[in-house]
This record gives sequence, C-alpha cells and structure tokens, in this order.
Amino acid sequence: MRGRIRRHANASADGGARPLTGQDRAEDAIRLLEEASDLMRKNDDRVWVVLVGCRLARTLAALGRVTETACLLASGRQALQDLRSEASRSRCENEETAALVREELREAAFAEAREAGRKSSVDEAVAIALQELRADA
Repeated sequence: MRGRIRRHANASADGGARPLTGQDRAEDAIRLLEEASDLMRKNDDRVWVVLVGCRLARTLAALGRVTETACLLASGRQALQDLRSEASRSRCENEETAALVREELREAAFAEAREAGRKSSVDEAVAIALQELRADA
C-alpha cells in the first residue's frame, strides 16, 4: 500500500512537484514547500497558503504519513470553503490521495484525522506537516 501511495504522490502533476526518489529529494521538497509557504504567508495570499499545504499533504503521503495527510487535506478543504474559493478547491481536493489514505487507515482513524483537520487552521496544519516532514527527512 505504501508503494501505491508513494507512486500516486510522485506522479501528481498538480504544481509540478518533482518525484520523491530519495533522501535528498525529500529534503529538497521540504525546503521548497516551506519556502513557498513562508512566501505566500508573507504576501497574505491565503488561497495559495492552502494550496501549498495540499502539496505538503502529497509529500506526507509519499512518506507514508497517512494520518497527517488526512488531517492536512481536511484542513485545506475547510480553509478553501471558508475562503469561498471554488476555483481552487479542486486543486486541493485531491480525492485520489484521500482515497489511498482512507484505504491505509481504519475508517474511525480516518474520520478522526479529518475532523482534527477541519478544526485546525491551515497555518497550524502546515506547521505540523513541516514538523513531520523534517522528522522523516
């Protein structure tokens, strides 16, 4: 299952993310996503802060961090709803990643992670994701 999640996250064309094929790639992805998140936050571009968070979710999925992935995807979805950003929601609403994560987690754990994500601000969820990614790098 982890291989399927990794292949899906690596193949994602949204955002032009490079595949995670080794430790150096994971570290590069973390660094670039953190820089993008900081830049979008400084520019007060809330939609793009969320979209960068969703890219972080795909990186988490590639690293097998399925609970954190579910939480971050739910936080991003909720934030986009709150921002009333219809055009961008589909870019964050990565149902394929969510479906793969749902397969990996028990239904109760998946629902719990999604609920935690909906209750978290996207900034909190991104900070947690970056912390998790650094721990794996």
